[in-house]
Amino acid sequence: MANWLLFLVGDLRGRSCIKLARLAGAGKVYLFTRSKEKFGLAGKLGVDAALNPKGVNLNDFEFDLVINAVGSAQVVEDALMSLAKRGA
Repeated sequence: MANWLLFLVGDLRGRSCIKLARLAGAGKVYLFTRSKEKFGLAGKLGVDAALNPKGVNLNDFEFDLVINAVGSAQVVEDALMSLAKRGA
């Protein structure tokens, strides 16, 4: 089972990405966010863990798939640092 990392916005796009990950058989789904509001919603949204990318070393993670629903340049950099060698 693959581990997925999601950088999400708090609207329907974010919830759709979580559903997609679950339907596709993701082993674990992580949410990286700087939003305190999203931390509070993480369990309700169905993710396994919510982390602040500022508080962790992204090189310590190896995600098989990363979805960026935010679109910022910093998120793209964060996503690339946390991808497994053959991740998408």
